Amino acid sequence: MAIDFRRSNSTVCRNWLESTLLYLEGAAVLEATRERRPPHFHVSVFPDQYDKYVQSLMNNSSRSASTHIVRNGESLWRIARVYGTSVSRLKEVNKIRGDQIVPGQILSLPGG
Repeated sequence: MAIDFRRSNSTVCRNWLESTLLYLEGAAVLEATRERRPPHFHVSVFPDQYDKYVQSLMNNSSRSASTHIVRNGESLWRIARVYGTSVSRLKEVNKIRGDQIVPGQILSLPGG
């Protein structure tokens, strides 16, 4: 299935869409191409992989004690605070080098 998303003039919206598309590309759920004329993103969604991805999100939501699904607007600092851990520990457990996380990303929570 293919979808075209108009490129937003809002930097916040555009950054969110680009980071989410990159994350989902990395999860092999879709393939996205940024087109210049007119400015839009052409996105090919792979139905079987998408279905598996959604199922994994649903399965992980029932195991909320060990994982967290990042929601829009969340930060590592906020998530660490909610679960009573540190940002450095969250980054270590999830092998995150920078500070960027994206909506839909599944984070493992430190045990104990």
